[in-house]
Amino acid sequence: MARSDWPPASQARYAVIVLMVAYLFSYVDRQILSMLVGPIKADLGLTDTEISLLHGLAFALFYTVFGIWPIGTWADKGNRRNIVAGGVFLWSLMTALCGRMTNFVGLFAARVGVGVGEAALTPTAYSMLADYFHPRNVVERSVSFPWAFTSASASPSWSRVHSFNTYQAYHRSIFH
Repeated sequence: MARSDWPPASQARYAVIVLMVAYLFSYVDRQILSMLVGPIKADLGLTDTEISLLHGLAFALFYTVFGIWPIGTWADKGNRRNIVAGGVFLWSLMTALCGRMTNFVGLFAARVGVGVGEAALTPTAYSMLADYFHPRNVVERSVSFPWAFTSASASPSWSRVHSFNTYQAYHRSIFH
């Protein structure tokens, strides 16, 4: 592409900001279960093994597998904006459903959905950034996107206190 074929810089910066915000929400939604392990374990009568499966197998395995294939492949060929929007919708819906579950199997299924939904973001975002920035600038912009992770990783520190106080009444409200 000639330089004039690249989107305007303002549009590219807007894309980075939107993707960073999506990544921030992705990270926070992913960490909700971690912040509420004790109360959820007590409320649903879960074992340590079941909690481990919710964190590991239910989320991480499906996040990894779907992020590589098929979503990673789909991001190369499909409408990236719609893939990200669909992923955000899916993980948001499944995060809310986590709060409605009353047993391990339901919570496991909802966590799988969170993992699959969040798997749509990362490969698609990097593919989008490559479309918005000239190859000599794409590395610089690709580094900005996961910066949201750094911002989000600080959020559980301050939100944990708030979440714990809110949870004392009922953990399901945290997921909504």
